[in-house]
Amino acid sequence: MMSEFPHRKDVVAPTPQNLPLLSPALRRVLLVLALAGCSRAEPVRVIDPENVVDPSAEELAGEEISESAGFTEVTEANAHEYLTPQKLTIVYLKADWCDPCKQYGPVLKQLEDSLGGQIQVVVIQDDDNKKISLRDSFGLDQPAFPSVSIRRAGQTPETIYNSQPRGILLIELKDAGLEIDKDVYQQALLEDLDVEESNPASLLINAHRYVEDDFLDAEKIVRKGVKGVKNYPGLTDEDLVGLILFNAAGFIQTEWGKRIIRETKQDYTSVFDQVIEKIRTSNSELAQDLLEITR
Repeated sequence: MMSEFPHRKDVVAPTPQNLPLLSPALRRVLLVLALAGCSRAEPVRVIDPENVVDPSAEELAGEEISESAGFTEVTEANAHEYLTPQKLTIVYLKADWCDPCKQYGPVLKQLEDSLGGQIQVVVIQDDDNKKISLRDSFGLDQPAFPSVSIRRAGQTPETIYNSQPRGILLIELKDAGLEIDKDVYQQALLEDLDVEESNPASLLINAHRYVEDDFLDAEKIVRKGVKGVKNYPGLTDEDLVGLILFNAAGFIQTEWGKRIIRETKQDYTSVFDQVIEKIRTSNSELAQDLLEITR
């Protein structure tokens, strides 16, 4: 019997080992998602594509948010105030040379303002990449800009490398104890999802987050992603089936998720088994679960 999310992290992260198994077009789609942050300490790395830049950030971006605009800077002297804060806190790692940070700052500022004082955003400004000890104390040990650490006294901190859509941040904040009206929450997520339809692969990559959230219609969201990748320009049948199946661990524990897999096999019989075999080389457990679902 399948366990809940038994191999989620193994599937959604393209790696040097499994990327060669995918076609060039599909690799481009996943790498665009994966390389949404920046690093000065090392060459660009293939990272977990859960961490994608919110396309709506361009609409929100103006002048970069600074301490004077409302973000208090975290230093060695005041770090203790934010390690286990009573108020739900986003510790935001940024640098002036990081272009995604210029988009992400306004997203965080809008989120902070919209939640009426329930959260605070503070910033670790590390332009020279020298605040390693300070970053490490907040779990921001990877040189990935921008990144955030969501913290609150009594809660396990959640570290998110590289940018996330505002809706994904809301999900994480709600999991950490944010009190938010269900209608307001759903509306905010729907606004983000309308934007994310331009990048439907991200809806599949983040499927596990939607499934885990009892405020959301996860089936509707994932089906948007499936429909979107089917219409995505330049993808072959094998590409789009790969996008669906490689991220299936996020939703196949649901009955509707199993239906999506069966429908995918029915619509793309000629390439379905080929994709399963490619998945088997990097995640045999997921491949076996997909075969069991479609027997």
